[in-house]
Amino acid sequence: MKKISIIVPIMAKNIQNLNSFCSCYNKLSAEKDLNIFIIDNSEDHIFNYIQNNLNKNISHTKPDVSIKNGKNKKMINVQSGIMLAKKYKCDVSILFDDDMRPTLNNILDIKKSINRGNIFCCMIDYKTPDFFDLIDLSGIYLVNFIFNFSQIWGNIGFDLSLIEAEHFDTMKLKDSMYDELTLKIFLRSKGGIDCYFNEIRIPMLSSQRNIFSFLEQRIRYAYENIGNFWINTFCLSIIPLFISMVYFLGFKFTLSIFIIFSLMIIFITYTSSILNKYDNKFIASLFSVIWFYSYSITSWIANFIYIFGGYRRNGNLIKRSI
Repeated sequence: MKKISIIVPIMAKNIQNLNSFCSCYNKLSAEKDLNIFIIDNSEDHIFNYIQNNLNKNISHTKPDVSIKNGKNKKMINVQSGIMLAKKYKCDVSILFDDDMRPTLNNILDIKKSINRGNIFCCMIDYKTPDFFDLIDLSGIYLVNFIFNFSQIWGNIGFDLSLIEAEHFDTMKLKDSMYDELTLKIFLRSKGGIDCYFNEIRIPMLSSQRNIFSFLEQRIRYAYENIGNFWINTFCLSIIPLFISMVYFLGFKFTLSIFIIFSLMIIFITYTSSILNKYDNKFIASLFSVIWFYSYSITSWIANFIYIFGGYRRNGNLIKRSI
């Protein structure tokens, strides 16, 4: 049986949602042969709040001071977590974002499936999704349907034999925007074989975004896509293609094609299993059109941001996408 560790990088701005965060990992800490490493570079008063609410058998630490700095602060935490996991002779690490709330059943299901691949991702599960969460869910399914890779969302697991702590510096893993995909591509280059545990759904907090934070997130995701030539080109081509069709084929014909294509997107999402558990499945499938066409605009914005220096995140200007 492989020894599993959980790595959770966190940099909380306030104590909101931290009670459920601590409760989640306190419950998981009862599982035998499971190491939990929470790498926390929050401000001291928040760090102390988390420390006081976690069980003693959970490792809750600041990032290792010996680690070289990088533009993506989250990856410094990940590097620290991997160093600890290797120190405790773990075989596999699962990286969770701090808004994920994995259950004990999730971990047991992962243990049963862990031999299917040495890189893996699980599906997410919103308990009370809002309008924007449903758009995200539709988008995850469409990415998995259209492109030849699985959309990473808040979690990734991997065999620790595929990576060493020094790789974060030699391969510049700490200087990329899309941290999880950057890590996944690197693990693949080391012989990793990835799989998608779409039957394992990890609970995730609703993002509780307003329209402005949602649009900012769309631009950030579009910026991350710059690292994938085909996806970026595909998104950038939508508007020019639409304009060309109107010019050469006429507005009415182009509108008909637009409506047919939109209905195809809705049908693909509606007939998927990803939205089955939600009562408003039909409404949610309509959101997939919003997700799809929004990238035609945000991709142009993201590429202009890239040309003029990079994306600013957590105080750092990040040029690289992946």
